[in-house]
Amino acid sequence: SSKSMLTSVQQAGTDVSIDFEDGRKLVISKVVDKVGNISYAMSDGIVIDSEAPNIIKAEILGGNRENVYNQEVEIAVCASDDAAEACSGIASVEYRVEISHDNKLWETYIEDTMLDVSRSSSVVTDREIFENQAVCDVSIKIAPDAGKHYSTAAGDENRMRVIVWSKDCAGNIAEKKTVEFDFDTAKPEIEILFDGSAVNKKYFNKDRIVTIKVTEAYFDSTGINCIADAVNGGAECIQPWMPIGEKIYEARYVYNS
Repeated sequence: SSKSMLTSVQQAGTDVSIDFEDGRKLVISKVVDKVGNISYAMSDGIVIDSEAPNIIKAEILGGNRENVYNQEVEIAVCASDDAAEACSGIASVEYRVEISHDNKLWETYIEDTMLDVSRSSSVVTDREIFENQAVCDVSIKIAPDAGKHYSTAAGDENRMRVIVWSKDCAGNIAEKKTVEFDFDTAKPEIEILFDGSAVNKKYFNKDRIVTIKVTEAYFDSTGINCIADAVNGGAECIQPWMPIGEKIYEARYVYNS
């Protein structure tokens, strides 16, 4: 349903302030001079929109269970300004990326960035308001080592936090959404140590223990294929993988004499 509002101005050149509820409005002015001549003027239409847009989707495309990646991550974002009474349309979708190595201190990885949403600027003409779409789909691509404070050292974590928000053409700002994941492009460091000393550099007269150490921030023992062979049938694991320090893990095998 539509409602009309009448405002009377007695003096020419006077500014008029009209309080509208949310919705699409048409402003018609009627001007009468002192001898009764009448003229009309009409706007193309205006939108009163006091409701903020929403980020209804922000998720990683093709994500994995561990949420750890060694190549570019693409995040699908959907912003909506589909209000019941009226929407001014999505003017921009913006994001910022932060990084942490201890999950406590967050630093800027990529500064605030505005995505192209194929819109005019947030200041639009009356006619353009009605051409803006209420829903906008965009994607954000984040590459490892593309920003500041990234670490490629084994054992270092690169925890990423992508913060997304949007603005509508009326200047309302959506509540921010956050997507978190980890980057890991560093190869694990492996160290193999044998106890005892050899006779003539290759002969031993007692059992020999080999210790394998792995430095890796995202350690997973199921991803390690350790083959310890011997002439008489192989070596026996006497200590399964266990942490011995920060991001350092150790396993032991024995070669029987």
